[in-house]
Amino acid sequence: MLHNTLKPIFFLAVLFLITRCNQRERSTEHVKVDTVVQTAKAEEHMVKAKPVFPDSAKRVEEFILEGYIIDMEAEGDLNKNSLADNVMVLIEKDDSLSERPVIILFQSKSGNYMNAGVSWTAVSEKYTSDLFKIYEYEEVKIDTNGTLLIEMSGTGPSGYLKTQYAFEEGVFNLILMETYHMGAGAHQGMEYDIKRSIITQTIVNTMKEDMPEETETIPYSFSQIRFDSANPDKIMEAAYNKAKFKSGF
Repeated sequence: MLHNTLKPIFFLAVLFLITRCNQRERSTEHVKVDTVVQTAKAEEHMVKAKPVFPDSAKRVEEFILEGYIIDMEAEGDLNKNSLADNVMVLIEKDDSLSERPVIILFQSKSGNYMNAGVSWTAVSEKYTSDLFKIYEYEEVKIDTNGTLLIEMSGTGPSGYLKTQYAFEEGVFNLILMETYHMGAGAHQGMEYDIKRSIITQTIVNTMKEDMPEETETIPYSFSQIRFDSANPDKIMEAAYNKAKFKSGF
């Protein structure tokens, strides 16, 4: 019976999702920036008005507003018109606790770029209020199918998170989320398939030498989740709390 061994990992995963959600309410390939000034303190951190990005520009650099730098970036064909689109994750130069906007740029035949959407919740803040990195590894990329992949992993409760977005019928939507957490006695993998309206949970019992797996898939009705309003943490928390798996906790 996995019931008792799953309690620690369930607690870690849910605790981290709740903490991340509360923190938000208060406050070419992957390129990592380690020059962000880490001097802001949580009690001094002020919630600022979100800047407005231009609707279009001739160069990608024109979308990098004053006070921001590129934290991650990727190029690829998102809207399947055989032109190289761009995705940028930006961060404020002088505020480690700031939210990180993710901006989608579609390239036109003229070579100009169009702002196809900005999300302030597609990725989490880079640091906790204590100025520790939430994830040790972060990457954004666009695969050959035109799918935007945002992948993050870290030790402890951070675990592993991958989100996927696709441009479908003129709208850029969240289509899939995956998580993996390792706890005392068990590992837990979750897949939230929004297009197929299912959630799959896989539990690995590490208390046994052969580490048996138990996988369960249940139906779950997701509404359409647009990129610019998608908040993976809150979506997963709500879905997991409503899902009824036989294994239970």
